[in-house]
Parts: sequence; structure tokens; C-alpha cells
Amino acid sequence: MKFLSHLLFISCLTPLASIAQQAPAISPDINQQLSQEAQSIIKQFSGELKQQLKQGMKNGGPVAAIHVCSAVAPAIAISNSKDGWTIKRTSLKVRNANNKATDSELKVLQSFENKKQQGIKVSNINHTEIIDNQFVYMQAIGTNKVCLNCHGSSLKPDTKKALNKLYPNDLAIGFKEGDIRGAFVLIKDIATH
Repeated sequence: MKFLSHLLFISCLTPLASIAQQAPAISPDINQQLSQEAQSIIKQFSGELKQQLKQGMKNGGPVAAIHVCSAVAPAIAISNSKDGWTIKRTSLKVRNANNKATDSELKVLQSFENKKQQGIKVSNINHTEIIDNQFVYMQAIGTNKVCLNCHGSSLKPDTKKALNKLYPNDLAIGFKEGDIRGAFVLIKDIATH
């Protein structure tokens, strides 16, 4: 009898435990508002990064652009991480080990690949979710022709040398135009929403 009452006690707690672990819900309006904020930050971040990369390519080709990505991109990300937002980039094939995807980000990145296979335009692929009281917005990053200078299959010897020096474990090569190169990840604490 004691075993049975213990079993009933545990079975009563199990639903409570699973409820406690579920992410809090936010209204569709808040979801839309936060998604729009995230999209605005991505636009600002990617615009600044593209401008710096363009200048690097103009001044010294792909090797200079690689140095922009390694030195300037993190500073641009920090400057755009404001109003409670944190911004980063990740990929299934990372160049910088510091950008390695979390388990939940990996699942989203894989779902992005599935959506692309279904014919959804890369620029329209995004995802939102709440993890540990944080709103997470992920936006797919497409591979443009200019990206292939540093991320394609046929890299120039000086480009390979620069990549090997900065990123000896680089996986972010072999992309083709139109591929999903990775994702922007924006995170904001929603405890106040």
C-alpha cells in the first residue's frame, strides 16, 4: 500500500513538473513586435558588415575581407547588441568555433535546409521560439555570388592560406550560390513582457 501511495504521489507530480518546464507563452502581438525588432537589428548589422566587407574586397580582395570578418564583424555584432538584444551568427558549417550552434540552433538550421528544399526562398526563412524566458529569432543567411570568394569550392591559394591561419578548423567552405550559409541568431530576455 505504501508503494502504491508513493506511485500515486509521483504520478501526480509528473504533470506538474512537465508544466513547470514548458516555455511561457507570449501573445502573437508581442511575438510580431519582437520579430520586427530582430529584423531591424539584422538589417542594421548586415548592412554595416556588407559595407565593411565591400571595402575590404576593394582594398585587398578576399584576404582583406577575411580579416574584416575576423576582427570587425564581432565589434559590429556587439555594437548592434542593444536594447536587451544579443546578436550572433551560426551555421551547420562554422568557420569560427566560437559561433558553433547550440543543440536547439542545430535543429532550427536543419529545418531551414528542409524549408529551402521545399522551395521556400532563403530570405523568407526564419524561426521564433522561447527558450528559458528568452525570445529567440533566427533568420537564414543566403550565399551570394560574392560570398563564394571565401566560402566557395574554388578558393585562391592566398585565400586558403589566410583562412588556414585564422581558422585552422574551418568548415565554412564548399557553398554554392543560393545555399543557406548559416543564420543570424537574436536573443532577448522576455521576463519583462
